[in-house]
Amino acid sequence: AASVARFLNASESWVAPIDMQIGEHTIAKGSWMLGWTIKNDTIWSMVQDDILTGLSIFGVGKRTPIE
Repeated sequence: AASVARFLNASESWVAPIDMQIGEHTIAKGSWMLGWTIKNDTIWSMVQDDILTGLSIFGVGKRTPIE
């Protein structure tokens, strides 16, 4: 499958302050939440039509001990 990453922007990032419901999903307090803006009408239509239903994020980090 082709990458759609060039059509996405992370538009919000927050930590859930309480347990909550978003639609049919239960979100636990402390969960990291990330909102996306989709900058392509074809891709947005695929999301709305349940053709694209998820997103996988890859990241690399370096741990630094805190003394």
